[in-house]
Amino acid sequence: MVLLVAAFAGLVYAITFHPADVQPADLVCPADAPELKAGQDLKVLNWNVQYMGSKNYTFWYDVPNSDGPDLRPKPESIEATFQKVARVIAAEDPDLILIQEINEGAGYTDDIDQLAELLGRISPEYRCHSDVFYWKADFVPHPKVMDSVGMKLATISKYKIAKATRYQLPLIPASLVMQQFNLKRAVLETEFPVTGAPEGRGFVALNTHLDAFAQGDDTMQRQVAFLSDHMNELREEGRPFFVSGDFNLLPPDFPLKDLPEFAWTYYNPDSELRPLFEDFTSAAPLPKLLNPAVRAQYYTFFSNNPEASGPDRTIDHVFYDSDLLRLKNYRVRQADTLDISDHLPMSFVFQLPAQ
Repeated sequence: MVLLVAAFAGLVYAITFHPADVQPADLVCPADAPELKAGQDLKVLNWNVQYMGSKNYTFWYDVPNSDGPDLRPKPESIEATFQKVARVIAAEDPDLILIQEINEGAGYTDDIDQLAELLGRISPEYRCHSDVFYWKADFVPHPKVMDSVGMKLATISKYKIAKATRYQLPLIPASLVMQQFNLKRAVLETEFPVTGAPEGRGFVALNTHLDAFAQGDDTMQRQVAFLSDHMNELREEGRPFFVSGDFNLLPPDFPLKDLPEFAWTYYNPDSELRPLFEDFTSAAPLPKLLNPAVRAQYYTFFSNNPEASGPDRTIDHVFYDSDLLRLKNYRVRQADTLDISDHLPMSFVFQLPAQ
């Protein structure tokens, strides 16, 4: 019995992902890539691309009780989505792209290295990229998965990335075995040298995807606290930074009654994001996010649940320190992206501090 237990534990460990709390991220960047310059504008596109799965499905996790009918997208849907994502990137022409939910080695997306595929479809100006896994296993024994998984954060840049680091976020409480197969949410930090900036004052981009379905425990509070602490460290160092991604959290004081009833259980009445709104600057100001007359233009999420008729909430966000960085423009690209992912791309422009 002891040998069987040991063998089972060894097998589970061998087929799952065990990142350190802090570790280098994969980074590809040629030595002659251009550097950012003090005072320049930097355009950023942030997008959860839903593993290129398209809006043609109601996936198993898209409805309460995880009983959605679809387990995976068809290859033709993935191909069509790649084409649409590449089109949007070409139209926006950002300097920096932050991606969540891009797959590599996942059976339900045909084991495609989606980052490599995307890079092959966009401008060769994007010479630098970094990525980290936050869900990875050779096999997940969940009845709706029963296959390999591999999901990443990726940051793609026209400009030189000097360093990239993966930070492990606090995990959802689970049994020791279950936790090995669960998502291990993370922050991907990329550091950019800036020509003309003071020594040690380069630019920092934080890319993240916080947990979902974590109601009933303090996971979301702990993940937000981790982010806040890290952002305060960057602030104290005087380094201009922003954090962007899929937070899976509503703005504080957003009325849950204004969401479809099926969505009420996904969020706590007092949003765990309140500390970030209070201590940092949101690219979309809170009064606008709460104003029924204008808030729809900031919605970033269009559920795959058939009861959803369109975008109805903001759960993707951008935060920064306005003393260190100037925001010149922010918008959610909605009109021509509703059929691509359950998340909508955010486009924003920062001006780096002058020399």
